[in-house]
Amino acid sequence: MESRVLNTMGLPGYASPSALKQLRVSVACAREFIRYLIESDHVRAALKLNERVFSFALSNRHGRLVDARHGVDPFDAVVADDERLPARFRETRFPQMQRELAARRARRR
Repeated sequence: MESRVLNTMGLPGYASPSALKQLRVSVACAREFIRYLIESDHVRAALKLNERVFSFALSNRHGRLVDARHGVDPFDAVVADDERLPARFRETRFPQMQRELAARRARRR
């Protein structure tokens, strides 16, 4: 997903309809991979990947801009609606992530 975002935002010709479709699919694939980790009882790995996606969406220049320019939000890959995730993540950390990302995006406008 990260490479698709970087390609779409940074390379000429990568904002084509086909490339944008691949970008959207990459977000869905990342989300499904996180779900797979949870289902495979690798919850710690899923949490780490959720944090990596959040960090990319928040801190990477292209990760921040791709939603505004192309309507594809990398943060949509984060999984927080699974009861197998710790309550602390679902009830505290995920809402923190959402607020921090919303505040960062509001400053960008």
